[in-house]
Amino acid sequence: MKTLFLLLSVLPLWGNTQPFVMLDRNLEQPVQVHATFDLSDIASGTFPLYAQDLDAIVHCLDTLARKIDIGNPMPATLDAVVSEHCSILMWQGTDGRQDSFSGVLRVSSGNMIAPLPIAKNHNRKTTVRRLKQLADYIRNNRVVVKVATGEL
Repeated sequence: MKTLFLLLSVLPLWGNTQPFVMLDRNLEQPVQVHATFDLSDIASGTFPLYAQDLDAIVHCLDTLARKIDIGNPMPATLDAVVSEHCSILMWQGTDGRQDSFSGVLRVSSGNMIAPLPIAKNHNRKTTVRRLKQLADYIRNNRVVVKVATGEL
């Protein structure tokens, strides 16, 4: 009986208690904080991020925007790993006269992977603008997450 009680008391420590921040894919509505997410959340137009990854994602988006903006040479494909379950994949192409960029933010949880397209064959200026828009959206909604998770 004592063993069962002990097992039940530590069982929540093994579960995923990290909240998810659900972003509006159009970057128009405020974020929402959920304990879990499923395919219906993604189908309804939201995109999940782990709350603990927000600052690292913003930093990575800002760094990529700055590097692309000043024209630093990039590899043809760049996979920036933000955390164990989040990465940003960028790739660069050219049509002979100008560079084009494509990018995706990927989040995995369990057996699901959710992609959020950032850019698709956009020029340098548009790609930088999209990266900055996403970083600003996350940064500006950070207070909503802090209130919902009790950090504020």
